Amino acid sequence: MTRVAISVEGKTEREFVNYVLAPFFNHLETAVIPISVDGNISLQRVAKEITQLLHSFDYVTTFYDFYGFKDKPADITADQLEEQLKQTVKEELRFFPYIQKLEFEALMFANPEITANHFKEPNKQKDLEKILCRYNFNPEDINGGNETHPSKRLEKLFSGYNKALDGPVIAGKIGLQILREQCPRFNKWIEKITQLVKNK
Repeated sequence: MTRVAISVEGKTEREFVNYVLAPFFNHLETAVIPISVDGNISLQRVAKEITQLLHSFDYVTTFYDFYGFKDKPADITADQLEEQLKQTVKEELRFFPYIQKLEFEALMFANPEITANHFKEPNKQKDLEKILCRYNFNPEDINGGNETHPSKRLEKLFSGYNKALDGPVIAGKIGLQILREQCPRFNKWIEKITQLVKNK
């Protein structure tokens, strides 16, 4: 069985990998194993983490929030930050970084009906849809202002929202297929892992 380490930011992402990604990749005879760095993400810290993981796994990737990086330049994009991460592990083809364009919570907008019903507030579905409409129905484009990034929007709509508890469960209810259909950048990452393990 192919073993893929996914270096994740914390508990939420770890549970997401176990609950949503692992069953899909098990069918491809691949074990995706989340390794949490428990927050405080920086390029230097990630470089050390990835180097250690490469000794024990066939492939290594990441699942971090762009919003959570501590030392990124102000004008850098998620794509450019991924490229910088690649440069930290030179000439290593088994490493391919992935960074959420903004943050994990963007995935919660992939299906407004399911998210609203999870909180037993179906009337909030239209509020989620209005937000999506402003961003051409691409959850990954919801912007990152201090009061407008995805997690802040969810907190304002749903007073009981808890990222660690609700996030992986909502994502599981939405399902990987819909997440991939609605979040093109996320889908490319899943395709990358799939292609690598199939061609191994």
